[in-house]
Amino acid sequence: SYTARQINQAMGHAGKVWGEDYFDRFIRNPRDYWRVVEYILDNPLKAGLSKQRDEWPYAWFRGKSL
Repeated sequence: SYTARQINQAMGHAGKVWGEDYFDRFIRNPRDYWRVVEYILDNPLKAGLSKQRDEWPYAWFRGKSL
């Protein structure tokens, strides 16, 4: 709820920011950060939109490895 309030305040909006199943959390350390990055980068693969991370055109690391 903190993040949603901050986003609404910055954007000048009010109301719901996240979808029903979304939750936000603190990234507590570098290992936690990279676990979340890996999770996000794997989403196109899980959804069947790409077979490999480096094939997904919207990945920030395209052509690089983690």
